Amino acid sequence: MSPSLDESLSALAAGDLSPEEAAALRARIDTEPEVARAWAEMQQLLADLDALPPDHPELLAPPVWIRPVPANRSWGWAAAVAGVAAVLMAWLSLGSGSPELIVGSGETLLDGQMSLMAGDVSIDLDGRALISVEPVGPAVRGEQHTFPEDPMNRTAILAGLAGVAVTVTVYEGTARVHAHEGEVPVTVTPGAPHHVRGGVPAVAALPGPGPARDAALEARVEALQAELATIEGELATERFGAAITRGQLKAEQGEPSEWPDEVSDALREERIRDELATRLDELDGFGVQEVDCYEFPCIVALHYTGDDDTLEWGRPVGDEVGAWAEEQLDDANISMTQSIFREDGEPDARFVLFAVDDGTGGEGTGDRTEWRLDQLSERLGDDARAEP
Repeated sequence: MSPSLDESLSALAAGDLSPEEAAALRARIDTEPEVARAWAEMQQLLADLDALPPDHPELLAPPVWIRPVPANRSWGWAAAVAGVAAVLMAWLSLGSGSPELIVGSGETLLDGQMSLMAGDVSIDLDGRALISVEPVGPAVRGEQHTFPEDPMNRTAILAGLAGVAVTVTVYEGTARVHAHEGEVPVTVTPGAPHHVRGGVPAVAALPGPGPARDAALEARVEALQAELATIEGELATERFGAAITRGQLKAEQGEPSEWPDEVSDALREERIRDELATRLDELDGFGVQEVDCYEFPCIVALHYTGDDDTLEWGRPVGDEVGAWAEEQLDDANISMTQSIFREDGEPDARFVLFAVDDGTGGEGTGDRTEWRLDQLSERLGDDARAEP
């Protein structure tokens, strides 16, 4: 699955696509199994997130589960949950590598040799230990916290992680605990429990009532406000970068081409499939591989299995399409490309792709069609290489 498609599906889930873009992508979901499968997986993740309780305490502490995390897990469409991705990257930067387990809030007894995350504290365990994860601070123990409309807001997640207390009690062996970037990890052995505050170094105890306590509280508030301003600045930068990326994608891909009402009947999907594709399928050495009509105009891809090794091997298709267009249309623009995919220097698969436009598609249809031809050609080549 290409990164651009992953981003498009994420944008569809977030409601960031224009009606035209959303309609075109939903058409692909309906007709392309690979796209439909990726969309179903994303929908399931979003459904799981929506099932969180209304007050979302899980966002102030790690989720209440233990989940294996494969070392080669791809986060290809994490754009849909950018906040979670940011937290994971923060975890991985602590130095223990990809964790085998993510430990949720509460107490968890673990036995063996493994790498794990408790809150945002990384632990390398070689033995048997009890890991206790507890949310701390007024966001949990005081008044109920009200989250913004977006439950995966990165600021909320990071603020919550900064208030997680982790206790490591080793019964056998050792546990190497790394809580803060830049600090030396602590090796915990059997004996007294080891307590650590995740996210930021533990804050010193406040003095008793009086001016000193008031000054200490004010200093903490200022520090937290500065940290929040930094996080909000990072979030604004990420949003700006995403906007630039969307603009670049639109410039590269063009706008989706809707089907015009006044398009010639000969170019509609039924006629393309039943007449033109059938006609081309009878050409010696060619077979119709795919007909893509989710946007205007339809694109037809043919697989060539003949033995013509000259540069003219795709000419029969061009001649046949040109003759058909002259018969059926008063005005026609034909876009065509032929691709050779090689394996070990030898031709492995050859394809001819074309689209016919009668000029009703409007400005930008040509650029969009060229992009679609390139994308479909690349996918057919990838599929051919993947075949045994």
